[in-house]
Amino acid sequence: MKQAKVLTDKELKRALAICEAMQNSRRNRLMLLLSHYAGLRVGEIASLKWADILDREAKPKAMFYLKAENTKAKEARQVHLNAKLQKELAGYWAQLDKWKKPERAVIESQKGGPFTSNSMVQAFSRIYRGGGN
Repeated sequence: MKQAKVLTDKELKRALAICEAMQNSRRNRLMLLLSHYAGLRVGEIASLKWADILDREAKPKAMFYLKAENTKAKEARQVHLNAKLQKELAGYWAQLDKWKKPERAVIESQKGGPFTSNSMVQAFSRIYRGGGN
């Protein structure tokens, strides 16, 4: 099976700088970090709900389970969130304001609904191409 490319530190810094210059920079940054630090695939990121990753105090968990229907192999699996990613998620959750609902998607489109896998692939493509449309 072909392995996904893992970004070097230099490539990650460049991609994060590109995110900062884009519209929806915080969302795009979080999307990129979920892929890089948690090893999530596009479809898994698109399917994530806040209820999946927040504990009862609305803080990001150190570990959560992806449901089988949301994984490529159709098997549930554990996902570990390092301290850096937990901090990023907490900051993003805090700025959501009136949109703080656990049943909502973690990464939402500009129109407020969840991303499809295809639209998220396009968003990643824009980041990796250098922010162009």
